[in-house]
Amino acid sequence: MPPSLLSDAALVTLGRPTPAPATLRVDAMLLTRGLAGTEPLVAAALLIDAVRSGHLDVLERRRVVAGRHTAGEPALLADLRDRVLASAPGSPLTWIERTATFAPHRIATELVVAGLASPLRARFQRTFTLGVDARAEAAARAHIALDPALAVLLYTFGIPTGDPLPPSSHTRPAAEQAILAAFREAATTARLAV
Repeated sequence: MPPSLLSDAALVTLGRPTPAPATLRVDAMLLTRGLAGTEPLVAAALLIDAVRSGHLDVLERRRVVAGRHTAGEPALLADLRDRVLASAPGSPLTWIERTATFAPHRIATELVVAGLASPLRARFQRTFTLGVDARAEAAARAHIALDPALAVLLYTFGIPTGDPLPPSSHTRPAAEQAILAAFREAATTARLAV
């Protein structure tokens, strides 16, 4: 992730960090700290946020479609909705792959602007690309118990969730289940390729 845009965004906020917005994408980025290879996890989190806010929907668990447009919507969700409208129809797995190309950088920029993270200089980027606010990370960690989708995403990727048992997603809405199933498929395929 190129630090140039992130470092420019860091200059915007020099004060105290604002409280972290309670979104799945923010929690996922805070807990992974921009770790290389977590792009599909962050992309799936963004897709679930878009489904929860009504910007996207998944029809018959097979096709991602654009949802409603609302005034004052977050720029990232509006951009994702516009991309879905402008692109060929795709499955949740296809959209995880498409979203993974742009979402992590945009979400990291949101965190830097909010004062919840700062980009690490290239010489410190051994495994992570972001340094995160400890309070924001603790709040995100607390959300694992409250949001089964976050627990499923982290567990599937191999990040400890604090619970020895695998989390369940069967109580989630069908659109979220479809995205989580596609993410599991992507994670399984990636493990087999290595």
